[in-house]
Amino acid sequence: MYNVPIARKVCATCKWWRGKREISFVGARQPQFVVVDNISPAGHTCRAWNVDRGATHQCNRWTKWERM
Repeated sequence: MYNVPIARKVCATCKWWRGKREISFVGARQPQFVVVDNISPAGHTCRAWNVDRGATHQCNRWTKWERM
C-alpha cells in the first residue's frame, strides 16, 4: 500500500483512475491521503487515455476524484 497526498494532481487522485484506492483520513473528517495498492502502471488503465498509467503519473486530463 502506498500513500499519495490528496493535494497532488496525479492519477491516484483523478476521477479517471481505475485502480483500487481508498481515502485515508486524519482524525474523523480531514482527508489526507489516497491509499493505492501499487504505484506501478500494471493493471491501472486510465479511462481518459485508455493506456496503463502509474499512480504518480501527471497529465493535462486530470480531474479531481469526486470522493475527495
